[in-house]
Amino acid sequence: MKHSLWAASAAVWAAVTTGGQALAQQQQLEEVIVTATKSSVTLRDVPLSITAVRGETLAAQGVTRFQDLTGTIPNFTVSQSPISDVIAMRGINSDLQAAGEQAVATFVDGVYRGRGVQSRFAFLDMGMLEVVRGPQGTLFGKNTVGGALNISSAKPTSAFDGSATISREFEQGETEVVGFLSGPVNDRLRVRGAVQYNKMSDGWVDNSYYDEAQPRYVNWGARLLAEADLADNATFFARYDHGDFDIKGSPIEIIKLGGALAPLLTSLGSDGTINGRTRMGNSSTFLDLGTAYLMRGDSDEVMGRLDMRTTIGDWTTIAAWSAYGFTRAFDADLGPLDVLQVKQIEDYSQVSLESRINFKQVGKLRPLAGIYLQHSQLDNDGWTFANTVPLGVPFPPLSRFGVFDQESKLWAVFGQATWELSDTLEATGGLRYASEKKDAHQLITLTNAVTGADLPAPVLAVLANAVLEATPHDLRPSSKEDDVSWSANLRWKPSEEASLYVSAAHSTLGGGFNAAYFGTGGARAGETASQYQARMLKEIAYKPEKATSYEAGAKLKFGSSADLNLAVFHVTYDDIQTSQFTGGTSYVVGNAAAAKAKGVELDGRWRASEALSFTAAVGYIDFQYTDYKNAGCTVAQIAAGGFANGAACSAAGVNDLTGRTNQITPKVTASLGARLSAPIGAYRLTFDGQANYVGQYYGAQDLDPNTIQDATTKLNLLVAFGPESRDWSVELVGRNLTDEQTFQSANDVPLATGSYFATTERPRSVALRLRLNF
Repeated sequence: MKHSLWAASAAVWAAVTTGGQALAQQQQLEEVIVTATKSSVTLRDVPLSITAVRGETLAAQGVTRFQDLTGTIPNFTVSQSPISDVIAMRGINSDLQAAGEQAVATFVDGVYRGRGVQSRFAFLDMGMLEVVRGPQGTLFGKNTVGGALNISSAKPTSAFDGSATISREFEQGETEVVGFLSGPVNDRLRVRGAVQYNKMSDGWVDNSYYDEAQPRYVNWGARLLAEADLADNATFFARYDHGDFDIKGSPIEIIKLGGALAPLLTSLGSDGTINGRTRMGNSSTFLDLGTAYLMRGDSDEVMGRLDMRTTIGDWTTIAAWSAYGFTRAFDADLGPLDVLQVKQIEDYSQVSLESRINFKQVGKLRPLAGIYLQHSQLDNDGWTFANTVPLGVPFPPLSRFGVFDQESKLWAVFGQATWELSDTLEATGGLRYASEKKDAHQLITLTNAVTGADLPAPVLAVLANAVLEATPHDLRPSSKEDDVSWSANLRWKPSEEASLYVSAAHSTLGGGFNAAYFGTGGARAGETASQYQARMLKEIAYKPEKATSYEAGAKLKFGSSADLNLAVFHVTYDDIQTSQFTGGTSYVVGNAAAAKAKGVELDGRWRASEALSFTAAVGYIDFQYTDYKNAGCTVAQIAAGGFANGAACSAAGVNDLTGRTNQITPKVTASLGARLSAPIGAYRLTFDGQANYVGQYYGAQDLDPNTIQDATTKLNLLVAFGPESRDWSVELVGRNLTDEQTFQSANDVPLATGSYFATTERPRSVALRLRLNF
C-alpha cells in the first residue's frame, strides 16, 4: 500500500507540472484566503508553511476532531492518551501533565486555547482551519514552538442560510446531529447559531468486566454569533460557545504481555493483541465508577472583536473569557483487580485582551504593532488509591491526595514591519517581548484509605513511596520568565504564478511546574529539612523550551487549474519539555537538552476537469535528539538496574536517547485524494476518496520498542447523491475502510512490568447521512 500511494502521488505531481498550464483556461481552483499573518491574504502570498482547509470540506469528509487529521496534513499528528490529546508538529509534541501547555497552540477567532480540553469543540461550525507549521511566536505568542492551529468560525451571512445534518453509524452506534441558521436581523446586524450533538453507544472495545462497549459518550456544543456594522468604518463581532461532554470508557487495550504478572493478566482475559476486548474495572468502595473510565465536564467561551478602519490603519481589539471544568476518573491498573484507581477534578479560567493595529503603508513600509494581556487560574485536585492485597502484599489500602493550584499573569508587546525592496521583492521582520509570572501551590498527603489517618513511619511510608511514588510535602513554587521571540523573511514574487521565500524564526514554550511531582525519595542522608525543601522546589520546576527554525519555500500556480506548495526546513530545539510515565503511578517531567529536526512538506491541488480534481500532500521529517542523556527509563531498565523508581533511573542516565527520535514522530506522512462529481440528469453524484499514510512511530516517550506502531495506510470515502439545487443530499461516509488496527499513545501497564497498553484508534466505520440545506 505504501508503494502504491507514493506512485499515485508521483503521478499526480507529474500531471500537475505538465498538464496544469494546458487546462488553465478550462478549470479554475478556488483561491484560498488565510489570516495567519493577522490580515486577510491569499495562501500563495504568505511566506509560511501552511495547510488551509475549509470547514465545510472537513465536515463533508466526516472530520469532527483533531485525531481525524493525522496523515492528511504533512508532519502533523494527533494522538489520544488517558490524560490528554497530544498534538505534534514537526516532531515536537506537548506536555501531558496538568500544568503543561500545548507546544502547538490553538487559536479560535484569535482567542488562545493552550489546553487540550479548551479545544474539545474547536470544529463546531468551522469556517477555516489553518495549520501553520514552525515557531510562530511573533504574532501568535508563547507556546507555539511547534506551530499554531488558526481556526476561524463560520461567520453570519447577509442573506438567510441554514443547514441540518443527521448521520448514523451502525457498527459503533454513533449518532450525530449538526446544524446552523444564519441571516440578517436588519441592514446592520447579522446573526448565526449552530449546534452539534454526538452520541456513541457501542464503542469499539468490549469490556467484559462491565459487559459494555467503550468508549461511550454524549457530547454537545452550541454557538451563537453576532456581527454588527457599528459605523461605516467599524464592525463588532461577538461569539459565545458552550460545550458539554460525558464520556464513559476508554479504548484502552493491553497490546503486549510479559513479566511476572503476565500469567495473571492472561487468566483474566488478556491475550496481548489489539482484538477489541478488555477487562478493566474495579469494585472498590473507594472509587466504584461503574465504568473503566469516566470524564464529565463543560466549557464556555465568550469573546468580542472590534475592527475599526482609522486614518492611520486598521485597528483590531479582541477580548475573551474562556473556562472549563471536568471530573475524570479511571481504573489505572487497566485490569479487573482493585489495585489502582485515579480521580481528578480540574477547573480552569482565562481572561485575555489583544489590541493591534495594521498601519497604512508609509512609503515602502507596512508596520504592525500590538499588545497582549492574559490572566489564568488552574485548580487541579487528584486522588490515587492503591490496594496491594490482590498483589499478595497484605497492607491497608493507601491513598495519595494532591492539590495543585496555579495563577499565571502574562503581558506582551509585539511588532512587525514589511519593507517593499522592489516591485517583486519584500522583507519582513518581527519582534515580541513577553513577561509571565506563575505562582503555584502543591500539597501532597499520603493516608490510610480506610481510616484517613496519615501513614506512620517507617513501614507503610516506605510502601507508599514504592507504590504511590510520593513523599508528603507542601510547596509554593513561583517563577518569572521574560522571553523574546523574533521572525524574519524575504519573499520574492517574480510573477503572479510564483512566490519564493526564505525565513527564520525563534519562539518559546513557557516553563512551569510539574503538577505530577510527588517528591519521590524523601530527604537524602545528611540533608536538612530546608535543604530538602529547596531541592524539591528545584525539582518541581522545568525551564522554557526554545525553538529556532530556518525555512525555504515555494508556492506555485499552474494556470488556474493547479497549485503546488513546497517547504524545506531545519529546526533546533533547546531544553525540550518532556513528560514520561514511570511505569508506576507518576510522571517524570523535565527538560531534554537539545534536538534538531529537518524535513520537507509538499502539498498541492489539481482540477483535471470540471468533474475531477485531485489533492496530494507529503511530509518527511528527520528528528533527532542531539543531547538527551537522562531520558525517562523503560520499566525493563528500572528493574534491571534495581532502581527504586523511574526518577532515580532517569537521574542515573540509563536511557540515553541522544541520536534517537521522539515519540509519535513518523518519518513520513502522506495523503492522496480524488474527487469525482458529475451530473446525472437533474441530480449529482459525488465520490470523494482519500488515502492517508502514516509511517512507523514509537507510542511512548521512553522509546520502548514494545510500543512501536507499524506504518499504516487508511482509506476514507464519501459518496453523495442529491439534486443539482443542493437542497438535500444522501451520503455514505466511510472511514478506515480497510479496518486497520492501530493505536496512538502506548505505555507500561502500571505495576505490571513487561506488559504494555495502548489507546486504540477507531476501526472501520460507515455512516449514513442526510443533509438538508435551507
